Amino acid sequence: MLGSPPAGLRFELVLPDGDLEGRDDPFLTLSDSGRFARVLLARVAMGPTPLRTVALKMRRPAPRTGGTPPSNPAVDERWDRELATLRAVSSPDVVRFLDPGSESDRVGPVTFCRKMRLAFHPLCPECMAPLRDCRDDAQLRASGLPPYSEGSTRFLTCAACAAKRTDGAAIFYGESAQAASGSAEVRDLNRLARDGGAILRASISAETRDRLQREFPCYACAHRDECYSESSDGSSPVIAESRLMPLSPFDLQAIPMEVLPLRFDEFADLLGGAAWSEVRARALAEPGGAGRASVLATLDAVLASPLLWLHGNDRTGRLPLEVLRLKLALFGQAARGLRAVHEAAGRALLDLGPSGVMVDVGGSGSDLPALWSFRAKMIDVGGDDPGPDGAPPAADLRGLARLFFRALLVNDAQDEATVSAAVERVAEKLRSSGAGDIATHLEPDHRIFDRSAVVYPAALREGRENQIPPAFWNDLLTFGFRLEAAIPGFGYAVAPEEATAGPVDRALADFGLLLRRAQIELTSRADRSREILRACDALLAEIGGGEAPAAPARRTTESTRVR
Repeated sequence: MLGSPPAGLRFELVLPDGDLEGRDDPFLTLSDSGRFARVLLARVAMGPTPLRTVALKMRRPAPRTGGTPPSNPAVDERWDRELATLRAVSSPDVVRFLDPGSESDRVGPVTFCRKMRLAFHPLCPECMAPLRDCRDDAQLRASGLPPYSEGSTRFLTCAACAAKRTDGAAIFYGESAQAASGSAEVRDLNRLARDGGAILRASISAETRDRLQREFPCYACAHRDECYSESSDGSSPVIAESRLMPLSPFDLQAIPMEVLPLRFDEFADLLGGAAWSEVRARALAEPGGAGRASVLATLDAVLASPLLWLHGNDRTGRLPLEVLRLKLALFGQAARGLRAVHEAAGRALLDLGPSGVMVDVGGSGSDLPALWSFRAKMIDVGGDDPGPDGAPPAADLRGLARLFFRALLVNDAQDEATVSAAVERVAEKLRSSGAGDIATHLEPDHRIFDRSAVVYPAALREGRENQIPPAFWNDLLTFGFRLEAAIPGFGYAVAPEEATAGPVDRALADFGLLLRRAQIELTSRADRSREILRACDALLAEIGGGEAPAAPARRTTESTRVR
């Protein structure tokens, strides 16, 4: 999948300008926070011509620590499940998968040369066949190494050489050198780079020479003599070790997909009025996020527009209502994406959160505000291990609740952890009381659940009008807790006897009504206000002898004032 052939369609990494030697990580990383994968910026190219940029999600050599690490087969199954789901799903609310073909789902390990900026598959220094993960449990046990199927440790070996040997003198490559039983040997990845010198010194046929020139860039490289010492027998370091690095030290599993610039939580904050400079700085500070700079730069012109909302400069309280309408649309797209994943995978994800949803911000033209054109998409569809019995879609309702409350309640005064803790406190009260009056349970945390929270900066929240109807806001919070709490007769997770639709479908049906109410409040209320104003002006003009007042007095109402 990932290499540097001179011609043909391929995926290749997008690299920063300048010298890459001396850089620990010379790649443009979009995300390095995942437990099973990191995401690099790459591109599809045909010969020397780049066609489009892509986000390349690559499996880690081993899962990040955190509890008992899953076994290699469990991680394999997770990747296979994600690929199968992406191939089966068809929805604008799920990330677009650039399918490389089933034969490219898993390829050999990939080494990257910082000097020549080339990627290639490492070869066995003895027979020059490809090195691959050793999945032969019997061979690993015989060598005193942990079996592939029973742990998360992986080793490279040459299957061709292993098949020829009868003395058990196999050579393995792993993250670190270690003792093995008998005559087997485990070498580290630095030694793998060093051992490449044996390929350069071997007596080979013309046919093999042609193959090496295509597959092993060191063979015809102008720097080969300085990288590999002629006298090196593998016991002494060589310069090649500092120039060659394992991009994927073991078999490469990667998923190419469209590049989406913003995470769900980042865009929710922008909808609420967070400054673009603040959101961008926070995004670039995320683990491995420095490579997002070029992607985020594409939004600078869009988000510099003076027209971000319809009511951005409105003093009558319609901005919070508009922000609410947009945030509900954001959540709705994510929820529909989740339903599409459920339909394709037949199971829950179990780890749904803001990092699993990304947003594309489209150009809305000059006739719509910049923040009115976007598409949220599910990007992480592999999910956690559901166990032997699987996990029903209802298990993702709490993940949906997390997205819902993250969009509506997080602002510059209360972060996601604060909101999550408050939601759990209220949900626990609801569980112990059998639902009951939600407003009573919200009272101790009324500031967190106030309808003003939907607006991000304090300057736009405090002391401003807010036309979100309190009753409507209460219905929205009730919806969120029906996602969160599996209470019979209340939560969506517990189906009523007459139910024919699944829990997510029932939730989306109710949500559709709430979204329509938000649209009516935003548009029809303004129309009604204008009609009432015109009628009042006409009446005043008639009473006053035909002359309308120069300007109507500013009207306020305690029912819409932010408290």
